[in-house]
Amino acid sequence: MKSPLRARALVALLLAAVAAGLTPPRAGGSEMRAIPRAERDRLAKTLASALATLPTPERGFALVEDGASQEVTDKAAWDSAAGRWLAPATAYAERVYDRPGENAGKPGENAAEPVLEVRLRINEGASLPQDLQSVGGEPALFPLPSALAVEVFTVKLEASSRMMPQTEAEIANSLTVMRIYIGGAELSAYVREILKEGSTAAWAPPPGGKPGAARFIVVELYGGRQTVERLAARVPVERLRRLLHP
Repeated sequence: MKSPLRARALVALLLAAVAAGLTPPRAGGSEMRAIPRAERDRLAKTLASALATLPTPERGFALVEDGASQEVTDKAAWDSAAGRWLAPATAYAERVYDRPGENAGKPGENAAEPVLEVRLRINEGASLPQDLQSVGGEPALFPLPSALAVEVFTVKLEASSRMMPQTEAEIANSLTVMRIYIGGAELSAYVREILKEGSTAAWAPPPGGKPGAARFIVVELYGGRQTVERLAARVPVERLRRLLHP
């Protein structure tokens, strides 16, 4: 018998393959189908509402030129055999901020503090953050009072490494990525499970429901550790949770 983790991972892989066009539509199978306009508008409205609730970065940060982007998909996976949606459509938004005064003329690793990237995902992203694992530590839980959060930050690997934190200031500004998962108890249990097993699998919500519903939300923060952790503590989890639909 397949483990719950493996079974959910297979569902997630199927949905990803269908979305990428790797699994062709077939009679009695799954396919990508355009969702009704009203459902797409509903998801777009949820994305706008979620973006409006996110806190702005601390003083000194400014949105970079062309640093704002967002997308709402107009298709979702449909199970033609069961006559239901396999998963809802997805939405994504990103905002990139910099400290123009402190980082002026200091690109990349010479910057006083890394740029801050704030990403908002609806119905996607329910996996562990992977961005820094090649140069950083293992994913670990970050304490938030009302949501599950997982953090990865760079750690000192060797004294000669220029990328690793050395001083207190470098530790505070060490590159960090965090994901905050806002959804039901099943999502939280799944994230804890893959964290324990070290899995890179993504969670797939149970099939069914309306294609424009917000089944779960993931807020991702990428930047200096101190800035990321401070901003994470200000994310209005309960307000975002009220945007979810069954």
